Amino acid sequence: MKVVVRIFLAVFIFLLVSMNIHLIGHKRTSKVVHFPGTVNKRQSSEFKILSYNVFNLPTSIFANHGFRLKQLSKFFSKITSEVDIIVIQEAFTLKYIVPLKQFFEGMKWSVVYADPSENNWTFINSGLFVASRYPFVHFESINFRSCVMFDCWSKKGALLVQVKKNNKIHTIVTTHLQDATFDLSGYTRVQQLKEIASLTKRYKNVVVVGDINLDPNRERDKVPCNYAKKMFGNVVHPALPTFEALKLDCAMGSTVKNVKRIVPSYDGFVSDHYPIIVTIVQ
Repeated sequence: MKVVVRIFLAVFIFLLVSMNIHLIGHKRTSKVVHFPGTVNKRQSSEFKILSYNVFNLPTSIFANHGFRLKQLSKFFSKITSEVDIIVIQEAFTLKYIVPLKQFFEGMKWSVVYADPSENNWTFINSGLFVASRYPFVHFESINFRSCVMFDCWSKKGALLVQVKKNNKIHTIVTTHLQDATFDLSGYTRVQQLKEIASLTKRYKNVVVVGDINLDPNRERDKVPCNYAKKMFGNVVHPALPTFEALKLDCAMGSTVKNVKRIVPSYDGFVSDHYPIIVTIVQ
């Protein structure tokens, strides 16, 4: 019995420490790496965003990264003509960050991503990466203070960028909210949404897009979904699931016109998520 109690206490202490260690020296503002590109106009009155969770987990040590990146490059080569900006989640490691940066630099797109060297007291960065055919007018990033369980091992947060198309400034925020597995009440995701709302309060017509981890039909997501609608005016999900049977990838904001799931043509497994294209009202 004593052994069981000791094991329980050890596990409890480990989880308690791991879920709070990121608060040591916590900084709200997060560093980013920026590579400027040139203007590559897309002749369309619409503004479109591609959002994709690329499933580059640091624990995927047996994954064929070369194959996945080759498939992603082919996909991006085809889809870039249809969108104005690409936001990526789970680009956690340099195995993905460097080739993705080189790919978009080759297209003369501007790139900004979470600085991998700033993982203070965590294993990895936020995994957020943005590429744009228009130069960034402004960009900034934050680290979330709120998290639960294994999400606390990364610098989860939000990355905000502004770009100008047809003389209009678009403010786009990409994020990857808390995994709902350990957030059954939705409390942590509400706190993270509050942090995003604080980041965006001085901007107009903000669109938040990414792996939001909110399904419109799941009970545990109702509280954060309702809060998101209250803060951002609208939460738009695609008609079809983006992760297993769930619609976790979506967009928030009053200017969101529609969200569509797309299915890339790959020669094998690349990601556990489908990408989405978000159309914004001009």
